[in-house]
Amino acid sequence: MAYVILVNNDNSLYGSQKEKIIQREKLFNKLWFLVAPHYNGFDMSKCTVTMRYLLPISREFRTETLILSEERYENYLKYVLPIDTNLTKEWGDIELNLTFTLLDDEDATQHVRKTTNCILKITPIPDWDSIVPDPALSAIDQRIIKQDAQIKALKKLANALDSNQVDNLIYNDKEETLQLSAKGVGVGSKVSVRDMLDDGTPVVDLDSNVDGNPDNPDNEDGSGSNNCDCDCDCNCKDNEDDYNIVEF
Repeated sequence: MAYVILVNNDNSLYGSQKEKIIQREKLFNKLWFLVAPHYNGFDMSKCTVTMRYLLPISREFRTETLILSEERYENYLKYVLPIDTNLTKEWGDIELNLTFTLLDDEDATQHVRKTTNCILKITPIPDWDSIVPDPALSAIDQRIIKQDAQIKALKKLANALDSNQVDNLIYNDKEETLQLSAKGVGVGSKVSVRDMLDDGTPVVDLDSNVDGNPDNPDNEDGSGSNNCDCDCDCNCKDNEDDYNIVEF
């Protein structure tokens, strides 16, 4: 919704639709000014419109140039002003009026139309919030906005990482290729298994030993005999399976 102010033909301003505006709120509400397209034979869409206002506490005088919207509202010209902290920094009654200026291109005559004052009420926030020294938003509000942005960025990053996390291999038996995959979708380039075999790379079957003998892969006959050369009476021949003999 919006706070709507109608410019009457008698140059008075009337708040036809009012929304409660809270002190220090920022860019959630909009101020609409509705103007009849013509006034005393002048095309009002060609005018420059300036809103002049007086803040309620500091009595600071400010101006805003209104921008004509491309859309009309029930055949009225519509000027939209986002309600920012320039307007809501102080609570109380803001006095405002409009000035329409038009320069005649033929004789350089200046035409000026003015309106009466209108009151825009700003509702105060609680005292504990108003003590935060920030000209625009309170520090607490800024931190919340920053945290929201960081959380959204982290969620996007987590989703991107999760969607590209490699979790499996895909083997294509028709193409004889291997490819990494993430959630069933191929990742990276395919590698040809046939090319690996053709270039002389040895293929080792880790599930079996030489000649199908899992007991003693060192002996060709699979007898499992001990070749220990020591002359001691130790039991190394009987306990050979308990040791790993490494030759250097």
